[in-house]
Amino acid sequence: DYYRTIYNKAESAKAAANFAFRILGIARAAAVSSPGTAQDIYAETFEATFEQLGGEISTDQPGLLYLTGSPAESLRTIKEIAAQKKLNNPKIFCGIDLLIQDFVDSLGEDGRGVYFVESDRYDFSEESQA
Repeated sequence: DYYRTIYNKAESAKAAANFAFRILGIARAAAVSSPGTAQDIYAETFEATFEQLGGEISTDQPGLLYLTGSPAESLRTIKEIAAQKKLNNPKIFCGIDLLIQDFVDSLGEDGRGVYFVESDRYDFSEESQA
């Protein structure tokens, strides 16, 4: 018999929201996902957690974009943002599953400021920061 357990990626979304708001001090964020996919749930979890913390979800000059799409979708989004420079260089969070050499190589210089998010026992509560 073979049994395998994996974490729920919704925990990564919660960790990302907490890190963005409490550690980086980001007040406005947006999540980008493929509607109707499992990744959409992670975007919703990020947004709900970020708002519960006091942050604002808005596509109008967000300080952070939380990307939940495939490597191709995420790469395209990052490249478009870099080329257009219309979002004022937001921080970008991607899932740890995108931390693969081909993806990083494809980002090139546009990968500066991209965070790869993983949840593993985080505590970004105000009490732990004191």
